[in-house]
Amino acid sequence: MRYSWLFRHKILREGIFNSIRDLCPQEQQLVLDVGCGKKRYRDLFRGAKYFGIDLPFSNSEGNRADVYGSALALPFRDKTFDCVISTEVIEHVPDPVVFLSQVSKVLALEGCLLLSAPFFWPLHEEPYDFYRFTIHGLRELLRKQGFTVKEVIKRGGFASVMVQLAGDYFKTKNKMINTITDVVFGILQVAAVWFDSIFPTEKYATGWTIKAIKNENSPHQ
Repeated sequence: MRYSWLFRHKILREGIFNSIRDLCPQEQQLVLDVGCGKKRYRDLFRGAKYFGIDLPFSNSEGNRADVYGSALALPFRDKTFDCVISTEVIEHVPDPVVFLSQVSKVLALEGCLLLSAPFFWPLHEEPYDFYRFTIHGLRELLRKQGFTVKEVIKRGGFASVMVQLAGDYFKTKNKMINTITDVVFGILQVAAVWFDSIFPTEKYATGWTIKAIKNENSPHQ
């Protein structure tokens, strides 16, 4: 999935999509997308039965959920799915521990979880924006729920963080001003990608995407 450089959140959106694409398991039969919205990742799971769950009042326009329900009480049988995907959802649930416990419950043993979470990002979808996570915090939450982290993709760097935050901050209600600043931030996004490739850092990220496997230590065997 590609966005125009004039789209202010190009780095963010493409970073999430590309990281899910790169971590996507090769074979899966049943996939659950928790907080699915428009099901942006459906085409990455060709050949699989793909189910989406979301809240009925989700802010996502064009919500394509197959089932409406809460991520804190997933309405599926234990060990139903081979893969669970959840992108930029965990920060919106009031209890991340219960959320990951529910994911573990519906995931088969050795099933795959693809999880993404923001790090540097403004408040959004208020008042349901509760947390930001370091990679160490995410690892610990997953470990306690019986997941083994296999791969981590850090999204963005210092320049990407600054440009994405500035692009969000300087968005106005004036269409003419936005048209001009869209061009400016398009150029800045190009520069940010170049800067981050030359000066990489582990301390700054727009967010993280993780591939984790449910292990035998899961409370839901």
